[in-house]
Amino acid sequence: MRTHLAAALGTVALAAGTLLAPAADARAAAAPVTDFRVAVGNTWTTGTVTWHNRSVTVTGTHKSVSTAGPAYCRLTWGYTYNAADTVKLGSNGSASAATACGTSK
Repeated sequence: MRTHLAAALGTVALAAGTLLAPAADARAAAAPVTDFRVAVGNTWTTGTVTWHNRSVTVTGTHKSVSTAGPAYCRLTWGYTYNAADTVKLGSNGSASAATACGTSK
C-alpha cells in the first residue's frame, strides 16, 4: 500500500510541477550580426553578415571609383568553407545588375 501511495504522490508532484512551471519563452534569439569592410585603394565593400543557424545573410554596398571599363567595375562575392577551411562548400554574389562602375551599389 505504501508503494502505491508513494508512486501516486510522486505522479501528482510531477504533474503539479509541470502545470505550475512558468511557460518557456518561444521567441527565437536574435541572430548575431558582424560588420565588415574590405578595401583595396579607393574601391571598397562594406556591410553586415547576419549569422543564422545553418546559413548567413550578407548585405552591404560596394563601390568602384573608376569608369575606365569592365576591368575596373566591382561585384561582391561570399564563399562558405568547411570547418578546416580546406573545401569550398558554396558561394553567391551580387546580381549582375548591381555591378558598380564608378559608383556605389
